[in-house]
Amino acid sequence: MTKASPEPYEDLLLSDYPEKNLSKVNALALKYATTKEPKQQISNDINEKMKPKVEAKIASLNPLAQKAVRKAVKKSIEEAVDKSVDEAITKIDTKDKPTNFLKMGGCQARSTVDPRSYERHPRVIAPRLSSDSGSESDDSIVSNSGLVQILDEMVTDINNNTLKLYHFRTRLSEKNIKADKFIEPILIDHEFILLLARTIKTILEKWNSPETQSLNESDKLICRNAAIFLAEIAENFNVTTSPRLFRSFLCTMVFLDVMQQCLEDMSSSGKHLMNNDDDYNLESFIYLLNIFQNFKTSSGHSADEVKSIFKLLTLVSDIIRSKYYFETFFQLSHDTSEFNIVQQFILDKCPVFLNAYTGIHSFEIHDTLLEQIFDQCVQILEHFIPNIETWKIPIIRAITHIVDIMVNASSTTQAHIFQQPKIIDYALTILRNQKLCARLQSKTMSPEIWMINSTLTGLHNMIYDAKLLAILRKKTVTSVFIQITNTAKYDRIRIHAYLILAGILSEVEIKELNNAKETTMVFFKYLNKAMESNQKMYKGVTLMAMLCGLKTLVQHDEIKNTILVQDQNLQLLSNIIFKTNDQELAHGLSILWTLSFNKEVAATILN
Repeated sequence: MTKASPEPYEDLLLSDYPEKNLSKVNALALKYATTKEPKQQISNDINEKMKPKVEAKIASLNPLAQKAVRKAVKKSIEEAVDKSVDEAITKIDTKDKPTNFLKMGGCQARSTVDPRSYERHPRVIAPRLSSDSGSESDDSIVSNSGLVQILDEMVTDINNNTLKLYHFRTRLSEKNIKADKFIEPILIDHEFILLLARTIKTILEKWNSPETQSLNESDKLICRNAAIFLAEIAENFNVTTSPRLFRSFLCTMVFLDVMQQCLEDMSSSGKHLMNNDDDYNLESFIYLLNIFQNFKTSSGHSADEVKSIFKLLTLVSDIIRSKYYFETFFQLSHDTSEFNIVQQFILDKCPVFLNAYTGIHSFEIHDTLLEQIFDQCVQILEHFIPNIETWKIPIIRAITHIVDIMVNASSTTQAHIFQQPKIIDYALTILRNQKLCARLQSKTMSPEIWMINSTLTGLHNMIYDAKLLAILRKKTVTSVFIQITNTAKYDRIRIHAYLILAGILSEVEIKELNNAKETTMVFFKYLNKAMESNQKMYKGVTLMAMLCGLKTLVQHDEIKNTILVQDQNLQLLSNIIFKTNDQELAHGLSILWTLSFNKEVAATILN
């Protein structure tokens, strides 16, 4: 049994805390020394900061070895902090300047700050400590308890009217506090967050009152700053965030019911959409919607557990099905270079908000919406497609959102497409457009690339219906998709083009493909990622779709030979046999059967 030795991992502290970051540690040491708070807290703070990098470095070790290294690193931090804080306290008590608070090997940071200038309970987070090099100091670190203290003081100052609420972001900025610091239970539920939410509710009630009261400048600034700040917090929720914390945050947004009433009035009577003087407040409302748009938590359904979110999604879809959506769309010039605020809200924000949602109600919401607006969507495409050469970014974005709604409601789209088969022609017109396709060589996600990706996804969804596949085959568009596979930098775009080709190419055409190595590499990358996923999916492409495409493309001798070069490719296909459902198993076996005509492969599979 291998036993871990901590010595090779001592550089974890050295590599992850170079001199500029040691100033942060020094600041923490000084803070805890001056406030006489427990030294254990600073050790915990540093250990948490180090944790992701430590875990990444020891990932290849066995569990016992990992445990030993974690323990050694934690102990080394505690010993260093213990010594550093004691030294800091000694320096303070002797009214001398602190020197090197935290020494790790030869990597040191030196403070030029006199600790006598600090209050026992300082209102600042921590000092900026400069290094000998004269380089700019990094931002100071603040612990959760320190941040709670700052927020407590802000609430007191706001209540005493010594801090105007619309200046709160300035105060946080002065303290070097950013929104990502708030992803903690003790901070999400803090009175300051609740104060912002309650104030927004009061302002929205005033804005949406039957008398349509005008908001004063103070109300406007408070609503804008609070909306931006809460949206910034929401952006920091991700797949590692506790679903419980995400739900807790959503539940503190007490203005949600007023937002719902605002949306209801917008869709029914056009309130706030017809008055140009209301643009500033409508833009603030866009920021408020952003708060509820981040569904990327470790539990994809965590937002669904807050029932009011479903109501919000329904009301946003009501905006899209309202007459104001289509009136605004048809008033948009095909060569418009920038949305105005109303256009941005109706044609961009609302569909983006809706399409970002992929929870348990996604199909229900999108199918219900598209069932009612399908004909109008066709009319929009009919109106704008002839002028595709003059499209600017706003029209590209607005039409892409319509395509995304159709993709998300693919069953409804396919049911209606036989009555409106020209939609396929519109999609092919987009993919043939050289101006749009010229952007495929860029590695930056642009509106043009987004549009091509969405259009390809929609066409890919059609190839599994025999009648729709027959329609597509008659279009003789092989060259369009081959060009995309040869030029696109995004592998998700390439794999959808390959999957479509697998559906429409004849056996002779498949054997004429000239990029077998690249094709195989993309397919097996996606297969591997999908097998690792609980959803059997990678970047929206299902394992089943990839197996269907590969089953066809494996007839190509070069693709077949490229698969055989790498043993791990066969191993991955073998894993599919034992870890998938019956349908996936059937396609996996078919691929292996085709490969088994090679004697060496047959022996490998047998083994």
